[in-house]
Amino acid sequence: MKKLLLFPLLCMSIVFVSCEDDEPEASITPSPNPTPTAPSESNAFWKIELKTEEQQDLTAQFQDYYFQFANNGVFHVLDNNYAAVDNGTWLIFQDDGLTELRISGLTVPALFELNDDWYKQQMTDSLKWFQDGDHQIKFIIP
Repeated sequence: MKKLLLFPLLCMSIVFVSCEDDEPEASITPSPNPTPTAPSESNAFWKIELKTEEQQDLTAQFQDYYFQFANNGVFHVLDNNYAAVDNGTWLIFQDDGLTELRISGLTVPALFELNDDWYKQQMTDSLKWFQDGDHQIKFIIP
């Protein structure tokens, strides 16, 4: 009787050991020098309409820049001639039931204030309005 039980167990163990996932894992390799793409509905150039911090209007210091939320998660910053100034990353995600925008990786000192997690106030095809405490930022398509 023991031999009869051992044989099916042995066969099952051979089957499970020999099963292997032959598909390679997908990997994502970021582009070493991402460049802005042409504007489209999903890759438009944005301007900051309003940037405040602690009741102070800081909008003017961002008026010389265009911003692009590229489909690949790269956050491009361009000057008014559309020349690249800086690149970071962006991500929209849910956290504790709130929609957040995370901008990170900007290295130009004038843009450091944008590196943050921002909470959605309103998002449409032509407006992205986020807030974090007494800081707020509104991006619009000009």
